[in-house]
Amino acid sequence: MSFVKHVFNKESPDQIQIADIRKLVKNETEESLHLDFEEIPRKHVKYDGLAEHISGFLNTSGGIIVFGVSERTIKGRNIPYKITWTTIKKETLENNLYRKIDPWYEDIQICPIQNPNDSSQKIFVIFVPKSKNPPHMANHIYYIRLNFQTQPLGHEQVSTIFRLNYLQKYELINTVYGPILNELTTYYNRKKIRKWSIDKYAKVCEERLYLLRQDVDLYLELDAFYDRISKWNKALTQVPFRLAKIINETASKFFKKQLYVVHGHSAVKLEVKAESTHQFPYIDKAVLNDEDPIDFWKEKNPFVNILEAKIKLELQDTTGRKDYVDMNVQDKEISEFMISLKKKVEKDELIKYIWKEFEEMQSLIETFFFEELEKRM
Repeated sequence: MSFVKHVFNKESPDQIQIADIRKLVKNETEESLHLDFEEIPRKHVKYDGLAEHISGFLNTSGGIIVFGVSERTIKGRNIPYKITWTTIKKETLENNLYRKIDPWYEDIQICPIQNPNDSSQKIFVIFVPKSKNPPHMANHIYYIRLNFQTQPLGHEQVSTIFRLNYLQKYELINTVYGPILNELTTYYNRKKIRKWSIDKYAKVCEERLYLLRQDVDLYLELDAFYDRISKWNKALTQVPFRLAKIINETASKFFKKQLYVVHGHSAVKLEVKAESTHQFPYIDKAVLNDEDPIDFWKEKNPFVNILEAKIKLELQDTTGRKDYVDMNVQDKEISEFMISLKKKVEKDELIKYIWKEFEEMQSLIETFFFEELEKRM
């Protein structure tokens, strides 16, 4: 909505107030490629002409129609003259325009502005974005915005718009939306917290920026999402070291053994013997996935029956010598240790941030990217 910002210095059309309209009139703000003034007649509203202007904006680069301001021409300049109020309802206006524009575009916004001196009267700001699916007809004719005016399109122009729209959509789907959606699906389905590279996205966007400019809102959303992921990744690189320290400190107190803690991995391992294998499930991963380490290991090796499980601790004596000590522990002790460990992990601010961001990004992918990208495709 860059032209909303440019003309009114507002973020969205529904923020425009009567003071903003009066300012346009006072400053004699001229009509432009993205701004049109339309008078509301006293008796019969000319819906045909209004629909033509909307069609022109949809088929070009979008714009705003101030429906309720008359204009006059001075030295070739079309400038606003005065506000013309009406008592028609927003629903009436929208229903009439809906019947005249084919196909109707759902992103058109009709925002009423009430007369401060008479609550029964109003004017309308009609926000018309650039269509992602042009061209659109008004009264069975295609229009375009050209030289600050709305003009009908010829056959060759209409044919060109249809052809370009198809080619651009085809390339967007195959070179931008498709790869992005596939990558997002892969990311969304991951159960582990892990580093996620966005280099592929960045490359796709940079190479196809001219296509994404057709869809500025999507580009801005992607850009903000990548920035967020980048910050998340930086924080995520610190998690293994922080987690190892928490595990080692917690185990030292729980098992009353001084662990070797000056390294980037946990000094606590879970050794599992089974019928046909000998495994060391990572307690770190089990903690981050909020699972019991035995259950986590079973999930990865469902065909094996467990015979024995014990904790292995990496110790350090007074001389700095490191060694592993096996501790035969009961299932109950492992469970108690994990409960104590998870309480410590849940209190850590860095890990809480990582979890929170992960959940919010999953929600963002589901609500915006999946739904919006699928609509565009």
